[in-house]
This record gives sequence, structure tokens and C-alpha cells, in this order.
Amino acid sequence: MSLWTMLGKSLGLLGKPYLIHNLKAKFGASSQYWAVQLEWPKDYDDEKKASEETVILLTPQELERAIDRAKKNPEDVQMFLKDHAMQDLVD
Repeated sequence: MSLWTMLGKSLGLLGKPYLIHNLKAKFGASSQYWAVQLEWPKDYDDEKKASEETVILLTPQELERAIDRAKKNPEDVQMFLKDHAMQDLVD
């Protein structure tokens, strides 16, 4: 457990999902989204995006689909966590 989580909540915004309302929802659109801020890796293939922060919006259904994908591929999740164990301690 890191210092930040011992304080009750990590201080950063990156990677944390927030449920937001679609302010100008068009017909058939989701009334809410999960907003997540991501930072592209410094060595990302598209140099224009390298180290850039961006916000993505996922519908609740898209988020559930991604969660289900992770559940169906636990070996990939375990490898990701193993490969990034030190970074995981920070949050």
C-alpha cells in the first residue's frame, strides 16, 4: 500500500474513472460516460502523442465489455501487473 492510498485516495487524476453526464446527449446516445485520463508512453509509435495526456469516454457498456475481456484473459492482467509492480506501488 502506498502513502497515497494510506491517506485514503491517490492524489492524481491519471487512470481514475469518473462517471460523468452527457451534457448534450443526442437521440440514442448514452446519458452518461466513464471519463478516464490517460498519458501515452514516451516511446509511443505516434510521436505526436508521445507523453500527451488525453481523456477518453467509455459508455457503461464499453467499460463492462473491457472488464469482461480482462476477466477472460487473467494471464495478461497478471503479466501487466507483474511488469509494472513498482509503478503499482506508487498509487
